[in-house]
Amino acid sequence: MTTAEAIKQIQFNLGKLDGVKTKLELSEKDLQQVIGNSLRELTTKMDTPAIVMVPFASVIDLTPYKIAEIVFIMRSQAPAGVSMGAGLDPFYMSAIGGITTPGTANTHTILQTQAQYAIRAMAQNTVQTELQYMTDLYAKKLYVSYAGVQPQGLTIVYKPVLETVEDLPSDHWTTILLQLATAHSKIVLGNLRSKYSVTNSPVQINGSELVSQGKEELAKVYEQLKDSNLFFNLN
Repeated sequence: MTTAEAIKQIQFNLGKLDGVKTKLELSEKDLQQVIGNSLRELTTKMDTPAIVMVPFASVIDLTPYKIAEIVFIMRSQAPAGVSMGAGLDPFYMSAIGGITTPGTANTHTILQTQAQYAIRAMAQNTVQTELQYMTDLYAKKLYVSYAGVQPQGLTIVYKPVLETVEDLPSDHWTTILLQLATAHSKIVLGNLRSKYSVTNSPVQINGSELVSQGKEELAKVYEQLKDSNLFFNLN
């Protein structure tokens, strides 16, 4: 969805229909501002991480990436001398009969696989403790220190900066953005309408009701974000 399409959808959500005209509405420029504010808010709440792999360096330039916060970094390949083979836990797989049956000729093979898996797990744990980094978001730099043999690359997991509707990674987050922006628009529009009164007219403008409705919808979106969050801990 584009920003222009999002504006049209929010206008529809606010009840702006062709043939219904009033000066007490939000302009497209106003709605673009609301969308921008909602995107900045969503940047801090979105639990879908972005991932980029970069060559190892002691100083990594982050300018090409829109990074709001680095969650963690890790080496991009397994420790030297350790097989990349088993992606699944062989202890679990053997327990459910996925690799071998106890007492068969394959028992020795599974024991070797389990031992290698344990060694790899310990090595990876050591790798992570030896990998230290510091982020300077002002200078757009990532400083990396590694005590062991330097890996060929690093995987950076981060929260992205959301600047436009097109930056959203899926329709799910586009829907969340529209809900946020619509709720904020109702609050802004309700406050605007509360400043005016219409006399000698069969139509009454109820700004306070619109503000209450917007706040209620906003609370529901926040609760939805808390309940659906799996990757980050939202407070």
